[in-house]
Amino acid sequence: KALWEWHAVLFFHNALDRWPQQQVGDTLACFVDNGGGVVTALFAGVDNGVAPEEGWPYAGETACDLAIGGRWRAEAYSPLSEGPQDERRGGPGCVVLGRVPMPAHPVMRGVRRLYGGEGAYFATRGARAGRAVREASVIAWWRIKADEEGGDPFAREGEQPLIAERIFPPASTSSSSAAGTTSARGRVLALNLYPPSSDTHPDLWDSTSDGGRIIANALLYAVGPTSPA
Repeated sequence: KALWEWHAVLFFHNALDRWPQQQVGDTLACFVDNGGGVVTALFAGVDNGVAPEEGWPYAGETACDLAIGGRWRAEAYSPLSEGPQDERRGGPGCVVLGRVPMPAHPVMRGVRRLYGGEGAYFATRGARAGRAVREASVIAWWRIKADEEGGDPFAREGEQPLIAERIFPPASTSSSSAAGTTSARGRVLALNLYPPSSDTHPDLWDSTSDGGRIIANALLYAVGPTSPA
């Protein structure tokens, strides 16, 4: 099906070769402008900033910036800023579901626990500066424990956003809409996890926890009251 035939899409990737970041960003932004819902997940928001150090498993120029580009980035469609990849190797309980500021949000329906897995992939990201109140809401956070094995130089205790939503004005003039008309933009959510579970690799989120429910809830919520024009 063409993208426009769907009400909502989940976009994630693990592409270390070149891919059309700018084109994808422009297309997703246009989809949202016309009422489509978008859920993003790793590695769609990963920007390592500089070339990885020699010896890193995925070292290479293309591993620097894996994030969606184009209008998606330029016009800040994501509720979370781009950030570097992190992996936490402290056991399955090292990265877990933490604070939930919005427990009644539809994305949290039926969600009780989430374990990041043996490797706990996530990106070090934040709600976009200056828009955390009006335009971006963090629905839930990862709770990060200290590295129990003592071998992870990045193992600091703390938290990182897990689920966030970008809040758009009720109606806006869309560059992709007919001249002189307005359309309600679709819903945009960011999941700071890699969608496949431990059923595919032990480093990924524990399939006995509620990661699948979060992804399903996010897509259902992203469908929203409107559909693509």
